[in-house]
Amino acid sequence: MGFSVGVSSIGDLRGVEQFVASEEVAAQVRSLCHEFNTQVAKNGDRLTVNEGIRSRERQQALYQAWKTYQKYGRPYASLAANPYTSTHDHTRGSALDFGITRADGSNRALTQAEFDWVHTNGVRRGIRWTGANFRPVEQWHHNGGYPATVPPIPDAPIIDTITPEGDDDMSTYELVKDDNQTIWFVVDRMERRPLTSQKQVDDYKAFIRARGQNPDDTYQGDAMSSFGVDITAREFEYQLIRDPKSGSIYLSQNRVVLVPLATSGQVADYQDWLRRKGYSADVKDDSNLAAWGELIGK
Repeated sequence: MGFSVGVSSIGDLRGVEQFVASEEVAAQVRSLCHEFNTQVAKNGDRLTVNEGIRSRERQQALYQAWKTYQKYGRPYASLAANPYTSTHDHTRGSALDFGITRADGSNRALTQAEFDWVHTNGVRRGIRWTGANFRPVEQWHHNGGYPATVPPIPDAPIIDTITPEGDDDMSTYELVKDDNQTIWFVVDRMERRPLTSQKQVDDYKAFIRARGQNPDDTYQGDAMSSFGVDITAREFEYQLIRDPKSGSIYLSQNRVVLVPLATSGQVADYQDWLRRKGYSADVKDDSNLAAWGELIGK
């Protein structure tokens, strides 16, 4: 299978041992994690590998989920490469998705300060932040096996046990202020929304603090594009359409696809989903259904 880099604590991989393809990469990972855990980590937190080598079946499932999200805008899925091309594949096996395992065994994303430390110190160890080249950017994705400027730490330990399960949260939250003094709420540097009042700022600070992260450091953002997509500029548009002749109701996405909603319960569920996403849940009558997309499931 490869060389162990410890046990994951995230989601469906919780308690599953992770591997890389070479002894060199494993030594780099052990050394970097040991440095972080002895020099940076607090309160029993540990830098761990969420995922290393990935089966092709899992890669195919993640890739299909990403393609579905790209096409329909739901459900959310992270970027995933085509099987056989990913560096998570066992034939390459240099990919490293980093996370933090808390003292209670739960998982969280690194804070921005922690990510910055890993990005910088990883280079010394031969581990590079290759997720910087992804779109959207992935802070957690790295690759090992690059030339190191310092030797590996002999017999550096790995985390091979997970304590009782806690709450799993992979997201990192930040508050960022732009040149116009607008404060943005940022999720994983993938999406951001502007906060238009002090009450909103206070509410989001409480939200971040409740998840064990520090909301008090508001970063000054130079290039706001590096903090994700402004979700007030919608990438996807949705509309509920009713055919006045038949009374049937459909969900239109970007006027590209038209999804039939078979029951009043489905309509109510989609209306609730649209409201939560900030879209109108009103139903528009229109007998020209072809103008709202290609009907699927016909």
